Amino acid sequence: MKSNILIIGTGFIAETFAKLFNNQNNYITIAFNSHKMEDNPGINQYPLSLGINIILDKVSPDYIIFLHGRSVIVENNSFSDTCNENFIRISNILEDIVKNSLSKKIKKILIVGSASEYGNSYHTAIKEDFELKPTTIYGLSKSILYRIASYYIALDSLPIIYIRQFNVAGFGQRTDFAISSFSKQIA
Repeated sequence: MKSNILIIGTGFIAETFAKLFNNQNNYITIAFNSHKMEDNPGINQYPLSLGINIILDKVSPDYIIFLHGRSVIVENNSFSDTCNENFIRISNILEDIVKNSLSKKIKKILIVGSASEYGNSYHTAIKEDFELKPTTIYGLSKSILYRIASYYIALDSLPIIYIRQFNVAGFGQRTDFAISSFSKQIA
């Protein structure tokens, strides 16, 4: 059975998810802030400026994947901009989902956090239950996002899965990420 999958955010991870799920004959929608993905048959795209309630109404998603936010550390030098992109916008969307009773239809919501939430004070392999000690605005913003997700999980109002990703790399990654930057410099 086909599922309606809404991916909020763009970038190489969003594009990889979109193509994978599209190849599995699902209905894919990308909600983007400023960077529209290349047009791809079977993948609808809407700007977030259209309004999340309009997008949610059009898509009626079974699954939502949040990949929205500022992910490059050098872009995160403004506290207010980073907070707006990395947790305020997502928090507002989650609130709209609950207010509009969409949580009963949505099967899962994936929210992607970051290893930066742990900070850099651990000199051993990090375990999931380690204390969060962010040392950057980016890490702090993602740890706040985790608290927001935990709030909705505790209320049992949204079926959220929260993950913390570490360094990721892949085809199509911008060259201002560490691994792709190193690769470009070596080539």
